[in-house]
Amino acid sequence: DRALDNAIQLTDDWQAIRAEAYALDELLNGNPARNVIAERTLPTVRSRLGSVLTGIGNSTYGPTGTHREQLQFAEEMHEEVRERLVTLMDETVPAYERLLANSGAPWVPGSPLPE
Repeated sequence: DRALDNAIQLTDDWQAIRAEAYALDELLNGNPARNVIAERTLPTVRSRLGSVLTGIGNSTYGPTGTHREQLQFAEEMHEEVRERLVTLMDETVPAYERLLANSGAPWVPGSPLPE
């Protein structure tokens, strides 16, 4: 009974980590399924930066107010993604690794050596 509960908890935690990673990727790059068929999606960090780079690269005038606004939106979105990514990598994943080790999971390359 306890082993089953432990396995379920490990699976649920892993699914939450994957979901967060996919959510961060979508904030940066958009929905991959929609991108394949070129369906319109909400603006992403990449799309906002792309519009700024294209606009400035094709202009002899310099950045417009819209370019500056899009860059500001991209910076704000990137900061949110960065904060969530730092939490994921510095807190969530190490906690999951400890849970795996404490559950008796086998050592894998890249993990700290068992004590």
